[in-house]
Amino acid sequence: MNLRQLESLVWVAKLQSFAAAAEKLHTTQPTISIRIQELEKELGIVLFDRSQRTVCLTPRGRECLAYAEQILAWTEQLRASVNEKTSPRGRASLGVSEIIAHTWLSTLLSSLNEKYPGLDIDTEIDLTPRLIDGLQSGQFDVVLVGAHHLSTTFPSLFLGTTKFVWVGKPCAWSGMSPLTPTDIQAERIIVYAKASSIHQSINDWFIQSGAFPTNKITCNAAITMITLAAAGLGLTLVPEHLVAREIADKVLEIITTEPPFDPLHYHAVCAPGKRGEIGKIIALEALQASSFDKSNKPRNDLEDS
Repeated sequence: MNLRQLESLVWVAKLQSFAAAAEKLHTTQPTISIRIQELEKELGIVLFDRSQRTVCLTPRGRECLAYAEQILAWTEQLRASVNEKTSPRGRASLGVSEIIAHTWLSTLLSSLNEKYPGLDIDTEIDLTPRLIDGLQSGQFDVVLVGAHHLSTTFPSLFLGTTKFVWVGKPCAWSGMSPLTPTDIQAERIIVYAKASSIHQSINDWFIQSGAFPTNKITCNAAITMITLAAAGLGLTLVPEHLVAREIADKVLEIITTEPPFDPLHYHAVCAPGKRGEIGKIIALEALQASSFDKSNKPRNDLEDS
């Protein structure tokens, strides 16, 4: 006697059909018939009356069905108990950069809630340097951050890259050839705050071409930068997917530049040792949830561990 035989008994009884039970259990009708025959032989009784138009349980079959349903219920309870004890539980602290928060964070949290119901996630959104500092001080179990040059000795996992583009109000730049940093430097520039990891990368983009904009508005939120650019207050550099709606509605337009701004790399960075065990689980789920470009994938510390 085995669980597959008992499962076949239950579904043939419920559906009153060997064919329907086979479809439900993703197998063939002969397989279901063999299982029932073997079970009848082992028990020494007839479970189903096959003389009628529909398959019906015999009186002894009804008695066996009650036991079979109970055994299958106990089996599910046992599996659930084991999964509950081996599944991570407790609270985890997750630090997230703003761009992830506006894209696939909800997908990640939904996945974690479904797979690890005993795990509660405290989420904080901040700039990359602050998140890395928080990880080092023990504030976070894992952080999801973006930078061109991520400096950390903690285990990390590549989550993909996202493309950044310059945008501004339509018309002013329409039809013009790719603009250089020198062309743009005279305009008012809306840039990320100095505390952000990308601020220096933007400065380097200008400096490498011998340009240096002096009229700047600094801001620590990409959504606010987009709003300011749409109001005609200047040009700004933001992830392309964050301005898709504004581009489609012709509120903003992309300004083609030469050289283009390098895509930003995103990583999950975990606390070391035992403190990072839950962080590693979250990081691997983040890799699955990430909507960023994962081509040219580098070696990952967490996947190799």
